Amino acid sequence: LRFIPRDIQEMYQTEMDAFMFLHDQIFADYITQVSWKVPAETAIELAALQIRRKLGNQNS
Repeated sequence: LRFIPRDIQEMYQTEMDAFMFLHDQIFADYITQVSWKVPAETAIELAALQIRRKLGNQNS
């Protein structure tokens, strides 16, 4: 059972910690239940986006 907010944008703006927790839960579910069905190119792109999100812009 999981709480899904009606307005995810509002949750992102007002409750960042709860939003990040929800993101981590959904990401973990995706990895365990869906990722093996995804083409390799898509998986690499998603991994790159995840790295960018975790590390931010390191070019400056």
